[in-house]
Amino acid sequence: MYSNLKTRFSAVIICGFITAGILFAPGIGLGAGTESRRMGGSAITLDVDNPLHPDYPGAFDNVGRMDRIADGEVVISDSLYRLSSAVTYHTPRDSSASQSAFHTGDYVGCLMNAAGEVESIWLIRGQER
Repeated sequence: MYSNLKTRFSAVIICGFITAGILFAPGIGLGAGTESRRMGGSAITLDVDNPLHPDYPGAFDNVGRMDRIADGEVVISDSLYRLSSAVTYHTPRDSSASQSAFHTGDYVGCLMNAAGEVESIWLIRGQER
């Protein structure tokens, strides 16, 4: 009985390693064609092969509703973020938009720099005006 249990346990372990190798190998399995970024404990996964708009990145560090935007800071989904001094703004029609193109209620994505500041904001869907 002991050898049968040992054989079954070994088979389960081997199957687990094979499954993990298939699922997480680069370019194979569930990870193919997607990119995942982690910000604030939640991962945002988008299809990097089919971004929202042709010039948009495949993934964002954070996405959500813009609650407020002012000089030096932005509030997205009730979280306050500092804006980089070189922050850029992007819309589907304008890859170098200004801050005035963004309004409360817009659904946006943002990329962060190493200092934790927002380095770019991307309009995903505007608030119905």
